[in-house]
Amino acid sequence: MLFIGDSNTVLANMLSNEVQFAADDSIRFEQTLTLQKQWGPAGGQVLLKPDLWRSTYFQFRRETLKAPSLLDVRVRRALAMTIDKQGLNDALFEGQSTFFTHVPFVPPTVDYFGQIEPLAVKYPYDPSQAQALLSQAGFSRGGDGGWSDASGKLAFDFTTTSGSQNESELSLMAAGWRAQGFQINESIFPVALAQDQQARASFPGMMNISNPQGEDTLSQFNSAAIPRPETRWVGFNRGAWSNPEFDRVSDQLSSALDPNLRVELIGQMERIYTEELVTIPLFFNAIPLAISGSVKGPRNVAPAGAVAWDIHTWTL
Repeated sequence: MLFIGDSNTVLANMLSNEVQFAADDSIRFEQTLTLQKQWGPAGGQVLLKPDLWRSTYFQFRRETLKAPSLLDVRVRRALAMTIDKQGLNDALFEGQSTFFTHVPFVPPTVDYFGQIEPLAVKYPYDPSQAQALLSQAGFSRGGDGGWSDASGKLAFDFTTTSGSQNESELSLMAAGWRAQGFQINESIFPVALAQDQQARASFPGMMNISNPQGEDTLSQFNSAAIPRPETRWVGFNRGAWSNPEFDRVSDQLSSALDPNLRVELIGQMERIYTEELVTIPLFFNAIPLAISGSVKGPRNVAPAGAVAWDIHTWTL
């Protein structure tokens, strides 16, 4: 067993067969693409496990929000329907990711996904429908191609934390929205404020954020999880969205033991969350596990499982 802190060093060791299995987050997605190209069909395999869920948060605090138009669900839906997720996949992951999603928090690998997936409202890439929604909301497109109403341009602040993938993602999404007539002001969230919970909850418009996957995190988008001074600004619900029906269902889930009832409640939360479009679902970041062709036996497992749980049955 080796502990290697640099993913490029892990790649070199995998290619030389000094290492047969790269676990946890020791190797990055871009290195696995190199592995797959150099290994060929018989050289080994890469398993991808869905990990942190990535989404675009909206700010709902009126005292913080610079663009009140984001409080109109039609505007939020128009923004969601002008994100080219296939283009993002091609640019960020060379089209290899299978974890782009319309369903918040819950990955497609859970056994009950088929029961909740139909309940989530989908917002596929559809610029024409987005334009219709903006017109219904009272906006018109001017000669310069930009959307505006009597109060001015449809302009939004858009930020993310630093990192090559995050910054590429930000630029790609901003460029796509500008092409559809939105005015987007990009920024990178300062590294110095990365641990400042109040600052992280006070973004003025939209922010791309990663969250732990699963129904537990979904249920924590209730009103009690809004970061506030009295909670020292801790809480997943950074945008301060609040819905009494969602709160009620979330409270029920916290005490529900029957598996069928739990799935029903999760489905209800997905419906409410996506109807109001609290955040725009993007994708699950994948943890790549690289396995040399000399190792036989590894297979993918459920999101909460460990791939090496049956390592005693593997052969080398």
